[in-house]
Amino acid sequence: MIASAHRKHIEQDRQFGPFHRFGWGYGWDLGTYGDETIVHRFGAFSGYRSHMSFMPDRSTGVVVLVNGSGQASAAADVMAAYIYDRLSGRPNLDAAYKERVVDLRARADALRTGLANDIAERRARMAPLPRPLQDYVGVYENARLGGMEWRVVGGKLESRMGVAYSSAEVFDARQNQLRVSFTGDGEVVEFAFPPGGGSAGALQYRGETFERVKD
Repeated sequence: MIASAHRKHIEQDRQFGPFHRFGWGYGWDLGTYGDETIVHRFGAFSGYRSHMSFMPDRSTGVVVLVNGSGQASAAADVMAAYIYDRLSGRPNLDAAYKERVVDLRARADALRTGLANDIAERRARMAPLPRPLQDYVGVYENARLGGMEWRVVGGKLESRMGVAYSSAEVFDARQNQLRVSFTGDGEVVEFAFPPGGGSAGALQYRGETFERVKD
């Protein structure tokens, strides 16, 4: 049973960090590192990354747990590769990995710079909405997706679709765009207003137009 989990049942052909994946077993990625077969499964969510792998021919396994994401995620795989190389007696190991660490630090610095720029851009977009909150309030209908209700709760906009509801945050004030999270991923809703002012007449959500039907 365990052996069947480590056999290739579906093909894949892609590079993941220092490992080349060629197939899937039952719950395991199958790949190579150098000339060695490596059976592995990685996992992650925001702020966390795990690396679990082993080389069947060497009866050697490595587990790396990292409190971080982004370049910390890549560092977990580099650390695992270092352990395998150290155990296999690869020559000139420290010099080779010094270059990898320098590259990781450079990418981490670039990521931090990009994140800071993104935060500044988001702050600029998240200026106060150009219209009173009451202008966004109402019930909007779409023939395929049904109704979406917008209302003010506690001084903030809130939206509801059926049993799903979400508080709203400004995504881009200049475009009258708000961000909601009905599915957990976060979606942008853009309101359309008549030229003469007043309440929104329609909104766009997931490429669909919802027309205002009542206040």
